[in-house]
Amino acid sequence: MARRIIALTEYETVYLERAEFTDADAQLLWRRHSQQVAVEPPSFKNGQRWQLTAQGWVGFIALSNEVGLALLPKAPMRNLFGMLATAYDLRSVHFGAELFQVETLPGFYEQLALLLARGILERGRRGLYRTYVARADWLPVVRGRLDLPRLVGQPSQMVVPCHFQEQTSDVEENRILLWTLHQLLRSGLCTEETRPTLRRAYRLLANAVTLQPCRAEQCRQRRYDRLNRDYQPLHALCAFFLLHVNPSLDTGEQESPAFLVNSEQLFERFVHRWLAAHLATHQPPAENALGARDLSLAPQLRYDLADELNFRIDIALFVGDSAICVMDTKYKAPSGLPATADVQQVLAYAHAVQARQAVLVYPVRLPRPLDITIHGIRLRSASFDLSGDLDAAGRAFVTQIGGVNEMREA
Repeated sequence: MARRIIALTEYETVYLERAEFTDADAQLLWRRHSQQVAVEPPSFKNGQRWQLTAQGWVGFIALSNEVGLALLPKAPMRNLFGMLATAYDLRSVHFGAELFQVETLPGFYEQLALLLARGILERGRRGLYRTYVARADWLPVVRGRLDLPRLVGQPSQMVVPCHFQEQTSDVEENRILLWTLHQLLRSGLCTEETRPTLRRAYRLLANAVTLQPCRAEQCRQRRYDRLNRDYQPLHALCAFFLLHVNPSLDTGEQESPAFLVNSEQLFERFVHRWLAAHLATHQPPAENALGARDLSLAPQLRYDLADELNFRIDIALFVGDSAICVMDTKYKAPSGLPATADVQQVLAYAHAVQARQAVLVYPVRLPRPLDITIHGIRLRSASFDLSGDLDAAGRAFVTQIGGVNEMREA
């Protein structure tokens, strides 16, 4: 029987009749995913119905084999895919037409998993990446370099100690792939149509590679050459999955596998990555798009206040060593002016790094944009509108935040 999917859109409430949602599913949802979905039991306050409200996350939660929750974004699905590709460095991945035809998050997840498995199988047909690793062992004949100190210490041995180089495919490049497939197969989020392909790719690697845990950080900033360049998009997919896939629980506990992305973090990463890519590729020969040759962006800039107290500034723009602007992304849709707390926060950031510009960045167009100056700091609101074309919205965003020369003169 196919799993029943309950669709929940960010920050919107869905009501279910008592018979549509079991106590066991509700308890599991509350226990394991209360950050992602707020659940209220039937009572006189909600007409004796279950009340589910999605929080600031998108993805898919498989509560059981019968019921799953699809957490949908307010932005169009195509823009969610575009944000994920930009924010998590999937631009090196060549997506097929099938990916852009899917209209659901489970379908998107499965297409990415298939893309990874097929890429591994293709590489396997041409031979897995191999490299030389240093080995030391007692051998019946001399291989490589003889370990004379060990030989002198044990002269009566029938074998001799050697240091040598051995070519192997049991290297980190392949271990990352195997561990990611292992997590995908354990996740319980792939259907029976997808799992055979994943299993074939897993068996291909398991015959020559050691299974050991890998982290998303191991997939990034790796060096590639002509022998393993095609591993770069595979590792990009692995990093994405290892960041966002929560595998099933161990045997004996009820499973609740999930593929979850924090929308607030996604929006912050997307704005930074899009802006960085735009400035790198859309600049005249002498200077960049914002009017300065030495402009740089610093994401998640840490500013220490005292002891364990510090600021984490979403995005800071520098000219040389001087901060000229701080940006704080807010994944919300104000009905009027920005909230007072948001204004206070970004002004504190600007004051801390002595920037004269502060920008609050929202995913929608504000009904009442803000542009004021407080004690020499110009504070503005700007929108990176996720409802339409992302590149057009990005160009409009760059226009809103202005050029560096304008910032210097403000």
